[in-house]
Amino acid sequence: VRRVVAVLIVIGTGAWLLLDRDGNSEGDGIGYEPPSAALRRDLEVANSLRGAPLYFSYGATKDDVRLIQGKPTRIEGEVWYYGRSRVYFENDAVVNWEIDLSDPLRVRLTHKKPDLEPRFTYGASKAEVRAIEGEPDRATDKVWEYGLSRVYFEQDAVVAWENNPIRPLRVYE
Repeated sequence: VRRVVAVLIVIGTGAWLLLDRDGNSEGDGIGYEPPSAALRRDLEVANSLRGAPLYFSYGATKDDVRLIQGKPTRIEGEVWYYGRSRVYFENDAVVNWEIDLSDPLRVRLTHKKPDLEPRFTYGASKAEVRAIEGEPDRATDKVWEYGLSRVYFEQDAVVAWENNPIRPLRVYE
């Protein structure tokens, strides 16, 4: 009886050593290669993101990027580093990124890059138009001309404009 118990213990111990904790054999497959640490990390991130977007794009907030990409390896001002890759922010929104293939980012070009050029629209003051368009070629109290384009004012506020393609105004149409 003691020999049978000893044999069973040896067999049990050997079986336990051959099997991982989930009961799956790691060494019995031809060409078996365990998943790399990066793949495991990606699977863990994917599992933690169930229901969340898997990619970020232009305009994503810092919270979005942290949720999707994880904690940055370092932060310098408005630049988040993920290894050698970088994510650039302005006013808590992604405006650009640089990807190093050794440290890929989870980005997709799902949105057009935001227009960062300043523009004006109805109600803008003369000071705002001057800051955006520069000094007019010709100016009266009610009309400023930029080439063949014109901006019309009433009580120091934009009420209309004529936009010529030769010298277009920077306006929200």
